[in-house]
Amino acid sequence: MIKKIVLLFVSGLIPFLSEALDSRSDPELLKCATISYLKLIDQISCGHFSPEDGSPIISPSCKKILNGQLYTETREDFLNDLYSVYSAQGSWKIRLKDLFIDPESNASVLRLFIEMEKLGIYTAIVILRYDSDYLITEINEVLTQVTGSYNF
Repeated sequence: MIKKIVLLFVSGLIPFLSEALDSRSDPELLKCATISYLKLIDQISCGHFSPEDGSPIISPSCKKILNGQLYTETREDFLNDLYSVYSAQGSWKIRLKDLFIDPESNASVLRLFIEMEKLGIYTAIVILRYDSDYLITEINEVLTQVTGSYNF
């Protein structure tokens, strides 16, 4: 009797475990998607911008949260805002210092060092959340200006 109960319990878990494993993302695809995002940001930082450039990388309904506040609610708004920073403040260079991939939450976490032409030096922690097609659905960034010197 106990064997039957255990067998029923275990057989009931198999579909659940299988579904949980299937819902995890491929770490390499998450890494590639994150690198594509960084390349897009780098491209915009040099003044090369077309709204279509974000289509294969960013979901149309992607929202950006900056320092805890909702900043943009669409891909178009995000890209236009980023390009407006370039237009008003000049170029920037980004150096990736750390990259953490989390397949279970379908996200990546980046620590960036940003040198802006007119605004100085910043550090950023960015969480990118992806959908099942590896399009970015949320950009959650904490941006802090670096004062004094810091060896990145």
